[in-house]
Amino acid sequence: MSNGTSPPAVNPQDPLLASAARLIALRIHGLLDYEQHLWHADRVAELHEMRIAAKRLRYTLELFLPAFQDYSDCGAEIARAIDEVKWLQERLGRIHDADVLVPRLARHLGGMLTPPGGGGAEAEGVHWLDVDACQGILVLCREVRDERDRHYAALLERWQRLQEEAFFERLQGLLRRVLTGALAPRAPAASQ
Repeated sequence: MSNGTSPPAVNPQDPLLASAARLIALRIHGLLDYEQHLWHADRVAELHEMRIAAKRLRYTLELFLPAFQDYSDCGAEIARAIDEVKWLQERLGRIHDADVLVPRLARHLGGMLTPPGGGGAEAEGVHWLDVDACQGILVLCREVRDERDRHYAALLERWQRLQEEAFFERLQGLLRRVLTGALAPRAPAASQ
């Protein structure tokens, strides 16, 4: 849902909340740049990059959460955003783990299917191939693939819900309010 324009760069002279809002806006923009790839299950590299973008957004939100809690009234919204982005990041991470594991298992299986001695040597006898191990690897590949598909379906469902709730638009609106001064900073509560 990126509109193709980058948020304004951070100005070191800005107040803390304004700088935080600009950095978070940049991270949201970075995540949404990958949204077009989200709808294609086979875009392995792009989904991995989306996970990295989600991680960057999450860590930026976590870094500035105490400032938003202490100096504004939007700490709860930032905390919810962290929970949502963390969920997305974890789901994308599980998808990536499967996308890495299955090809490794397949390469290992390929090596197991090569007759001893290699070089085109003919295999002799029925015991040169550990059929049970090969079958186990295939079963594991199928289970990992099926689990990846479940995580991917859950990711799409959650992303759709976030779109319906205008989650990112609301978060960006909150950040614009910080930047325009419509969300006035407040002094932190005195410690007791």
